[in-house]
Amino acid sequence: MIERYVLLLFADGVSDDLFAELSQRLPNLYRIVGIKLGLTNNEIDVIEVDNRLVQDITMKVLCRWKQRKGSAATRTSLVNALLAARCIEEAEFVRNYKV
Repeated sequence: MIERYVLLLFADGVSDDLFAELSQRLPNLYRIVGIKLGLTNNEIDVIEVDNRLVQDITMKVLCRWKQRKGSAATRTSLVNALLAARCIEEAEFVRNYKV
């Protein structure tokens, strides 16, 4: 099932609104998703120190990834990272998200 989603192609980027909704769906999974997006444990540790709520940490992890990747921060790469983290329902949510 995972294999069929790996080659998804999206021309559109990711928005803060998408991140806000996704952060509600990823409780306690921000570290593995952040790692799959290419952030380091150290970067995530710094984000954790500066934020108390899990949703805020998740939002900051996603925003840090977007800041780092710029225009390469696409839904395709986010979906693939979520799938790699075994977050199948969340990947489907991102794939079907309407701007």
